[in-house]
This record gives sequence, structure tokens and C-alpha cells, in this order.
Amino acid sequence: MDREPSTGRIEASAQRYGVFMLADLAAACMALLSVYAQWRIPRETAGRTRALWARLLLAGAGTAVGLVAVKFGHVADVGEASSLALFLIGFGQVHAPAAVVLLLKSQRAGAAVLTRE
Repeated sequence: MDREPSTGRIEASAQRYGVFMLADLAAACMALLSVYAQWRIPRETAGRTRALWARLLLAGAGTAVGLVAVKFGHVADVGEASSLALFLIGFGQVHAPAAVVLLLKSQRAGAAVLTRE
């Protein structure tokens, strides 16, 4: 059986859009991690000044990594991923470790409260 010539184009197009969707999904996940980290910092950090510095440090480093991701996105094989997706992925890569640490801190604090009762 012969394949239709248009079928190959449809498969290539679907594969290309799948990569775009994956980049957008990664960007959305990284954006959520960034929001969570920024939201939890004041609750888990002693002092308003320290919380402000931690937020500024994360935001500054995240912005720098995001801009590097946008500038050098063409070097990596990311296809035609949007600049916004690349920026959010880079921004989130800085916030992800902080978000995990803050989540573990809040879980440990919650477990300590439960064991005291």
C-alpha cells in the first residue's frame, strides 16, 4: 500500500507542534515553581529584610538565566520555541531548587506541629 504524500507532512507538522507544546508546558511548570518560591520566601525566612534580599537575588539570577536562554536558544536544538517559553524555563531553573527547599521546610514544620499534638 502506498502512503499518501500529505500524510508525511501531517506527521512532521504534528511532531513540530508537539515540541512547541512541550516547551510551553515546561515553561508553565517553571512559572508555577517561580511563583511558589516567591510566595513562600517571606513565610520561611526570618526577617523582612532577609526575605526581600532572597526574593531580589532569585529574581535577578532568574532574569539573567532567562535572558541567556533566550539569547542562546538558537544554539540548542529547541526548534522554534518562543522566546517567552525559553525565558520562563530559564527563570524557573533558578527558582526550582528554592521551591523544593521551601516545600520541604514547610512540610517539616507541618509534621512538627502534628507530632506535638
